[in-house]
Amino acid sequence: METEFLRRIHDVLADMRRHIVDAAHAEIAEKVDDEGDGPGDVFDVASADRTRELQALLGHRDRHKLIAIEQALVRLDAGDYGICDECEEEIAEGRLELLPFTRLCVTCQAAREREEAQHRPAGPAVRPGVDLSALETDDE
Repeated sequence: METEFLRRIHDVLADMRRHIVDAAHAEIAEKVDDEGDGPGDVFDVASADRTRELQALLGHRDRHKLIAIEQALVRLDAGDYGICDECEEEIAEGRLELLPFTRLCVTCQAAREREEAQHRPAGPAVRPGVDLSALETDDE
């Protein structure tokens, strides 16, 4: 992959990471303000406490996205960014532009989704507690 493309992807990933972390920090500051603490208290919190609060405030999806972004940045630095984890072929640049933290090419991602769909338990056809007797007709 070209150096310019990789530099651009690095910037996109760094911006994505910054956006997620800034949003979490804004929530921390808002929480502190709501509790009536002074502004100096935010800066006095130990690093471990800030990390714990950040993790608590980040939603499940954002937490996984942040981890994926960090891993992509590590792969960029290591020189193995853009290689599919499954087939070890290059991931298309267009896919990387849309999902810069992806680890799978389109083909392998589709195969994984098909496999997951096959192993997903089928849910009930009707939610428990729903009475369908009103929908029945006596057309016999």
